[in-house]
Amino acid sequence: MTFPHEEAYRAYWKRHPAFGPYWNAAIDAYVGYDLVGEGVARTSSANPAAVAADAQELDGRDGYATALLSLPARTVLLLAPRGLSDDMPLFATDTVSRWAREVPQLVPQVIPDVNHHTIIMTSTGAEATATTVEERLNDPEKLNSRGQAVTLQPPTAGSPSYPV
Repeated sequence: MTFPHEEAYRAYWKRHPAFGPYWNAAIDAYVGYDLVGEGVARTSSANPAAVAADAQELDGRDGYATALLSLPARTVLLLAPRGLSDDMPLFATDTVSRWAREVPQLVPQVIPDVNHHTIIMTSTGAEATATTVEERLNDPEKLNSRGQAVTLQPPTAGSPSYPV
């Protein structure tokens, strides 16, 4: 899908049910950043092959499940009650419940009244997400799935990131 100019691309996204009703400066900046190309052949910067591969990995194949099971400490999974099109959630409740049972260190937390995009692109979603991250950082002494204390340190240059 190509667009002749930036305003046509913005108009496309303003009609999208998960963006349009919540349009703000953050969404506008994201949409502007996403548009690449010149002239009348402008398009999204998303790589279709990477998007397809990412979607397939969500089913637990290719080491995804193994990675979740090896989380070193309790990890909050932030969830939006509405999904990519501001309708059904991205992950069904029974799927989240199953993963929470199978991965004891996974702690699902729903951020109310947001969708997959607005969880970080609206003040409501961003504030709730930031509060959760801040709570996690302010109480770094956590127990891992084996009941052992794990002290989390803020990452430094060159260090691996830690779960939130």
